[in-house]
Parts: sequence; structure tokens; C-alpha cells
Amino acid sequence: MSDRVKIEPSTAPHDPWQWMLDTCLPFWAERGVHPTHGGFIEFLDASLTPAIDAESRLRVQARQVYAFSHAYGLSADPRWREVAERGFQYLTKHGWDQKLGGWMHKHEADGTITDRRRDAYDHAFVLFALAHYAHWVDADAAAPLITKTLTFLDQEMADPINGGFVEERLEDNGSLLPAATLPRRQNPHMHLFEAFLALYEATGDDSHLQRADAIHDLFTKHFSSKTDGSLIEYFNEDWSIASGDAGTLREPGHQFEWVWLLHRYAQHQPNRREQALKQATALYQFAKAKGVFNLPDGYKIALDEVDPNGAQLSDTARLWPQTEAIKAGLVMADLGESSDGLADAVLSSMYQHYLDARTGHWCDQITDKAEPVSETVPTSSLYHLMMALTEWQAHRGQG
Repeated sequence: MSDRVKIEPSTAPHDPWQWMLDTCLPFWAERGVHPTHGGFIEFLDASLTPAIDAESRLRVQARQVYAFSHAYGLSADPRWREVAERGFQYLTKHGWDQKLGGWMHKHEADGTITDRRRDAYDHAFVLFALAHYAHWVDADAAAPLITKTLTFLDQEMADPINGGFVEERLEDNGSLLPAATLPRRQNPHMHLFEAFLALYEATGDDSHLQRADAIHDLFTKHFSSKTDGSLIEYFNEDWSIASGDAGTLREPGHQFEWVWLLHRYAQHQPNRREQALKQATALYQFAKAKGVFNLPDGYKIALDEVDPNGAQLSDTARLWPQTEAIKAGLVMADLGESSDGLADAVLSSMYQHYLDARTGHWCDQITDKAEPVSETVPTSSLYHLMMALTEWQAHRGQG
């Protein structure tokens, strides 16, 4: 059996955002950037050694560009701008296909492409990264890439018949194949929704909000259960619910994630504010009642998978659902849910079971008995943690 990632349990710091700036970001700026090629490393091993020879997914590059751009914008620390610029240069040099267009899925450390598929989830995170890079670092550099990416999505990945976007386009012999990947998922659309909102906030361009409206229409018509308002994950080509277990699976982390996004959307779209907040409340109530579990030591965690009745479909809980529970708990406080204490409880759980406050690394997944599962430390979790702690700072900041 391989080594498991270990952390030193602790209480949550008095100022989590300052911990991010003082401990977590320096650790990942040192360990998470390739020393030779400049891109971001996919993971560390259990001894916290960077996997410098491992392939990396495009989404990891984009997520890290976002994280360090946002950190620079909120702190004005030039170290984070430098890391964001270096990551942006690597992403744009190696990720975009100059011949067919689109962002390619996976590459070697030196930028050599190993998987040329065009994945909707990847494109969502590139747009999200570009929005934050434009907002905080260099709008002129990001603008043409935003335009090219949106054009590619519209021309090559949009589904004009059923709505939304296809999962992926594969490439063969220098051409893109017709899209045929099933099941369809709400997940890439959720992140496109997030990206369109970020683009609107960065630019003020109403066309980005209109794109978010279209995703919200999909959420209302297809993603939201007509029974209890919970989030459905998997679908057939025509957006009918997938059969079997795929159609009944519920991910508490995604329920919480949509809570935060709908709350954000409601701030920008007054005509849909009442509807969006009602939807967010239903998601929150479902996830809190059926997706939060008490560990043997009493700490609360958000589980990875449950069914519509709240029965566990897995015995694990990753780090990212915890960050989404915090975000959701914080924004729901604005709607009068402040007495439930979920955000505070889950923040405490993160530092007890996931985050090492001394170093800034994490154990990405534990069991419902609080046993570590992870054998590596995925870089990609920084995005989730950055989002949660910036939200914490906005609601509970120390000044």
C-alpha cells in the first residue's frame, strides 16, 4: 500500500485569509511551479515532493493562474503577480491550438501535448482564469484570448438543438470529430456559469451576463429536481435524466457550489433575483440535511456522494466539498440562515482533517471514519480553497 498524505491537525487560524497569504500561497509558489518549464505541477507525492515529470491537465494551469491572479488583486503582493504572469505565459504558449482552435486537454511538463481533446470543463476554467487575469493583472493580454475562446465555444461546442454545450470534441488526423460523449453533465455548465459571471464582473459587458442567463435557464429547466430542488448530475443527450444510479446520484459539494453561484447571480440579475435565491435555498436545505455527516470525533464534513434520500453512496469526503459548504454557509447568512453555524463548523473540520496549518498542504480525501485516503496532494484544490477563504475574508475579514 502506498503512503497516505498526512497532516498535523490544528484549530482554524484566527485569520484564515492571512494564513493563505503567509503560509499556503508561499508553499505552492515554491512547490507547485515547475522549476524548468514554468508551468504548474499536477501534484505532490505523499512526502510533498513535486511530481515534476508528471503530465498535467490544462484545467490545473488555468486554476492556478486564477488563484495567483486573485491573490495579487486582493493583496497587491508582487510575488503573486509574478507567478500568475508566468503561468499565463505557459498556458497561452502551449494550451491553444493555433490550427483548429480550442484549448487542448493534457500535456507533458515541457508543454508537449499528450491529449488533444477539447473539453468543455477545461474551457470553462480557462475563461475563469482569463477573467481574473484581466481583472487583476493585464486586461489587454487577456482580452483577445477571451474572444477566441468564446468564439470556439459558440462555433464548435454549442449544442443548438438541445441547448448548452457538448462535453468534448475529440481530434483525429487534424480535424475535430463530431461530439458524441455521454452522459452529459451539469458540471461543466456550472463552471461556465461561474466563468460568465466572472467575465461580467471583470468587464461589465452585458453579453457575458446573457450567457449566464442561458445557463440559468438550463439549471431551471433540467438540472434542478422538480421533486425537491436538489441538483441532478447526469443526463442523456436531450437533457432527460440519465437512467439508473447516474440519475439519482447527488453530490453535496455541487449543491453547495450552486448555492454560492446563484447568490452571486442574483446580485447581478435583479429580474431573476427572487427565483435564483429560492433555488439556492432549496439546494442549501437539501445539502445541509442530507449531505453533511458527523465524523466519529464530532466534526462535520460534506460527503462526496449521496442519493436523494440522503443515503451515502460513498464513504469518502474530499476537500473541495468542504470549501463549497463554507461558501454556501456564508452567503446563506445573508438570507437569514446565520444561526446554523455550518461555515464555522466546516472550517474547523478542514483544519482538523484536511489542511496542515504549518505548511499549507492538504490531504485531499478522507473516509467517514476520518482516515486519510489520498496518496498525492493535488495542486488543483488551491482554486477551491482560494475561493472559500476569499469569501470568508469578505464576510468575516479582520480588516
